[in-house]
Amino acid sequence: MIVTVAYVADRAVLKPLIISCFALLYHASQDDILDLHIVYEGFTKRDRDRVHRALHRASRPFQLTWHEADLSPYVALRPFHGSRMNYVKLHLPYLIESKYILYIDADTLPLLDPGELVSGGTAGHILAACSWDVTADNAQQREWFAAEGLRPETPILNSGVMLIDRAKWLDRGMTEACLSVGHRCTTHAGDQVLINTVLRGDFMPLRTRYNIRAGANVDVSGYSGILHFVGSVKPWEFWGHWTHKNYPIWRKWATLGGERATTFSIRGAMPRILSRFR
Repeated sequence: MIVTVAYVADRAVLKPLIISCFALLYHASQDDILDLHIVYEGFTKRDRDRVHRALHRASRPFQLTWHEADLSPYVALRPFHGSRMNYVKLHLPYLIESKYILYIDADTLPLLDPGELVSGGTAGHILAACSWDVTADNAQQREWFAAEGLRPETPILNSGVMLIDRAKWLDRGMTEACLSVGHRCTTHAGDQVLINTVLRGDFMPLRTRYNIRAGANVDVSGYSGILHFVGSVKPWEFWGHWTHKNYPIWRKWATLGGERATTFSIRGAMPRILSRFR
């Protein structure tokens, strides 16, 4: 089986992207071929070579396609953490021809076979995702959702891991509908708020193991699934060595992937630092 997976990344998340791709391929079934697509901004040839080297360390069959990001459709949308790259995932069904597209955020550590998730399909929905028990009335953007007419009990998905049915996405005109919402959106949350506003809870809920919240204060070392390093503190950043409870598992997989576990980049950290003052 060919398993199609997509990432969207700029240089600020190059290191986690490399290790996420490596861990994903490492856990992929040897009977499958991982069809990996990376939509990028600002990567050099050296950056792309680092990704290739890590993937070859996994000793699994794969094919990799690079897509340079076009940010022009999103210039009028509100940036999220100083960037508009998150909106690029709205165009993935136009870039990639596959029945199902598994989108995964770069700040994840996949510790399972991606074919397991893809083979489950979306049960007739446009996409499948986890909601983390978030609803329209307890979400951070609750006022926006209320103004848009979402019922309080409407489940709100996290767009960090999504299995997309390409044909259904295109038939529904999801890209255009989300951009239309984005042009009038008054809250900060990037693509996630737009997708939730359009779907209004109409998605297939995934098991929590496919998108496990791995915040700095929550030890998930005993879990098997896709670890999602949510929050402002990341284990690969300089301060993550001391402040992130999941640094040990991150260090293990960074080492296996041939990367240093920690780094500090003013350029990489600045968007999140500045976002706290907006």
